[in-house]
Amino acid sequence: MRRRPDIATAFLALALALAAPGHAQAQAQTAQKTGIVFMHGKQGNPGEPPLANFIVSLKSAGYFVDTPEMCWSGRRIYDKPYLDCLTEIDLAVARLKAAGATAIVIAGHSLGGNGALGYAARHDGIAAVIALAPGPENRYLDTQPVVAASLERARQMVAQGQGDVFADFTDYNTNRFGTGPIPVRTTATSFISFDAADGPAEMTANVPRVKAPMLIVSGTDDPSQRNSDMLFALAPPNPLSKHFIIDANHMGTPEAAIGIVLSWLAALPKP
Repeated sequence: MRRRPDIATAFLALALALAAPGHAQAQAQTAQKTGIVFMHGKQGNPGEPPLANFIVSLKSAGYFVDTPEMCWSGRRIYDKPYLDCLTEIDLAVARLKAAGATAIVIAGHSLGGNGALGYAARHDGIAAVIALAPGPENRYLDTQPVVAASLERARQMVAQGQGDVFADFTDYNTNRFGTGPIPVRTTATSFISFDAADGPAEMTANVPRVKAPMLIVSGTDDPSQRNSDMLFALAPPNPLSKHFIIDANHMGTPEAAIGIVLSWLAALPKP
C-alpha cells in the first residue's frame, strides 16, 4: 500500500490513537517486549545527528534499541563483504534478546535500510522490517560511469585471484552534502558485493524474499527514492506492509518518519 500522508495529519492521528483508553498501556507492554536493531547509512555512524531524534523516540516509547556500527560506516567502509557484514546483525539480535526482547524488528536508514531488507530476506522469525529511504538500487548504481569502471576493475582483480587485495575504488552516495561519487578503499570482493547489480545487496532481488511485515518510508526530495513505488510493489502481499511517501530529503527522512514508524509498530500483532 502506497500512502502519502500530510505529516501534521499523521501526527494528529497518532496522538489520538495513543490517547484512546487502554492503548497507551497496551503499546507500552508491546514495546517492552520488542527489540529493534537500527542501522545507520553509508559513511554514517550510530550516533550521527540525522538519526538521533529517531532513536531517542523509539527508546522513549519503550522499545529496546540496538544501534551497531556496521561495516559500511565512515570508519569501516566495506571492511567485510555484504553478507559477512550482515552476520553482525546476529550479535545485535542476541544483545536485544539478552535484554528481554521477545520480538525482533530489523530496521535501518539508507544503506542500513538496504541491509535490513537483505537480512530479512535471509532470516525467518523476524517480527517486522523497517527501511527508511533504503538504497542504493544497484541496477542503477552500476550504470554510473565511475562506479561501472570500478566494478569492472574489481571483477578483473577477482578473475586474476586478487579478490582479497585492497585497492581504491569509486562508489556513489547520497548524504548531507548531496549525491555524488565517493572514494572507498576495500577489497575487490567486498566492493562487488555491495555495488554489483547481480550481487547480494540488490534490493529488487531481496524484497520479494522478505516474509515479515515491511514498512518503507521514502522522501519526495530524495533522488535515491525515485523508484520506491516499484520496489515496494515487489514485496509479498501482506496487509500489514505499508509504503509511505513523505515530504523529506534523504537525510531528513528518519526524523520526519518518527510518527509514522511509531504508529505502524503499535499496529503490529502483539508479541
